[in-house]
Amino acid sequence: MVLAAQVLVKEIRMERKPAPIEIALRDVSVSYPLSPTGRKTVLSNLNLDIDCGEFVAVLGETGCGKSTLLRLVLGQEFPTRGSIVVDGKQVTRIDSRCGYVPQKYSLFPDNHDRERHVRSRKRLLRLVGQVASILSKIQTQPSF
Repeated sequence: MVLAAQVLVKEIRMERKPAPIEIALRDVSVSYPLSPTGRKTVLSNLNLDIDCGEFVAVLGETGCGKSTLLRLVLGQEFPTRGSIVVDGKQVTRIDSRCGYVPQKYSLFPDNHDRERHVRSRKRLLRLVGQVASILSKIQTQPSF
């Protein structure tokens, strides 16, 4: 009985069509001039495919390129090298269908509000992890 269920799951997975790629980054690099002779590289040779309907969280330390990545996808900034395609179209300008709310600590004038914001952000990150876990379980369940 268990063997039959495993075979059925494999057959269903093989029939599933791959989701179309919604966002594609190819060999994307971003660097900024620091001085007349030096540059700061923020992203280097980034390749990323995000399928239609896929949930993605971008996490990292301050200055690692998270906001830069979002601005690239939105068309607010352009790569030093590489290409970005959203919904089958090369990103060449800001698209009114996209947007994001940037994180600005200056919106929280005193430490109390800032600490509350940090706690809220940690709760949000835990929630994002839980949602991602649930979505991965749903996607691996066979549909009849």
